Amino acid sequence: MSAHGRLAQILLRLQMFDDAIAHAIEGYVLACSLGQVREQVSFKIDVANALMWLKRYDDAIEAASLAGQIARGHQMVEGDLKAYGVLGRCLMLSERLDEAYTVVLSGLKAAHEIGDVYEQAVFHLDLAVINQRLGKQGRATAT
Repeated sequence: MSAHGRLAQILLRLQMFDDAIAHAIEGYVLACSLGQVREQVSFKIDVANALMWLKRYDDAIEAASLAGQIARGHQMVEGDLKAYGVLGRCLMLSERLDEAYTVVLSGLKAAHEIGDVYEQAVFHLDLAVINQRLGKQGRATAT
């Protein structure tokens, strides 16, 4: 299973997205059969990232949403944050800006709750981009 994960990551970096998706899906299926929840989330996020690069946003949104549901169902905050990030970017790229705003704000709140300042910064940047594209002024907050 870890071989599929490493290979999917390498293929993503090499921009061999179709191959990365195939290995991530194989890894996801194996993780499901072994009950490895953390790996299920990671593989779905890999699939979502590859689909996003291929501009298959609806499929990427579906994969990222599933990763988030799995993570939240097992109280996996780190996986949930990653899913919020990928989902937010996919929604932004597909011009679903109001939905993206809601997702990214949820990610920011989750990052704030656990004190992850790096993720907070990334979500603030995403919110700034969304606000700019929506023509809104102001500052994103975690409250």
